[in-house]
Amino acid sequence: MSSPKAPEPQYAVILTAPNYTTRRFGPFVQAISAESYQRALLIQLTSTAHPEDLTIVCAPYNPELEHTSPRPPRDPAGIAELMDEEDDTADPAARFPDLHSQLLAAYGYESAGLWKEACRYYDWSHTPGEEDDQEQPPTTHCPSTTSRTEQRDPEHRCALPTSHTSPFHVDQDGHAWTDADAEQRTPVLRLADVFAELAELRKTPREHANESVRRLLAAGDIEAATATDEAFEASEAYAAAHPRI
Repeated sequence: MSSPKAPEPQYAVILTAPNYTTRRFGPFVQAISAESYQRALLIQLTSTAHPEDLTIVCAPYNPELEHTSPRPPRDPAGIAELMDEEDDTADPAARFPDLHSQLLAAYGYESAGLWKEACRYYDWSHTPGEEDDQEQPPTTHCPSTTSRTEQRDPEHRCALPTSHTSPFHVDQDGHAWTDADAEQRTPVLRLADVFAELAELRKTPREHANESVRRLLAAGDIEAATATDEAFEASEAYAAAHPRI
């Protein structure tokens, strides 16, 4: 009888400083993800208030200790809710990394757009009468979704701006679809579709003719297949005898 498989190791990013509460972020499934998050926080130390003698290290994840998720919500409502939970009266250094810094560490350049949308939602939800006047908060994100998801579900709406020129809609998890699609396609499948179309365009006339002949033979129409093949051979002979200048 084989012994149970040991759980995969997980990682955390830990912030410590004298006279400040230790903060832990995790779990990270891969060490490289924890190291990337650590670097993103270290870079921000040059422009953001933080405790003196702060250290930021990667360490094994301990599920018995309290950790903050390193992946804040991406939808405006979820981010706005965390804004309400932040203590604006606390020492700015003690708040590092605050919500804005956490978004930047988790999502990089995307955090600017996420923060902007969250601020718009926050202002809308905290303005008396606004929620009654508008069924949904203002947004600049494309409203497209797939037929399998609810229009108001932020998890599956297109995450691109309303004016995006791409023929593909992409949600926050990277699933892509077009207006004509009935279901979401992953980027890998979508690229496969594109490469298939390009391969079709690169086919020579002879390859197209051979496909036509094969389809006719499969259908049992030998006479039409023979006629098609003979016609193409005749056109090839004519083209060879009358080259274009």
